[in-house]
Amino acid sequence: MSTQAKQRNSSRIDKTKPYDGADGPKVTRPADNVMTKETEPSWAFGLALGTVFLAINFFVAAIYFGIINP
Repeated sequence: MSTQAKQRNSSRIDKTKPYDGADGPKVTRPADNVMTKETEPSWAFGLALGTVFLAINFFVAAIYFGIINP
């Protein structure tokens, strides 16, 4: 390949670096909406919510399999 052809081809190659955080290093800080021990729901609430979820699923399955005829 001639020198002129190499020069033409080299101008077509993108020589820029991929994005590597050109704005500088990203500083991590705690978010405002992080759940702490004081803000998480109680154990009883989680148990009640899970029980309601299971009861609804069992009810739908009972209707589907014909155990309960609406």
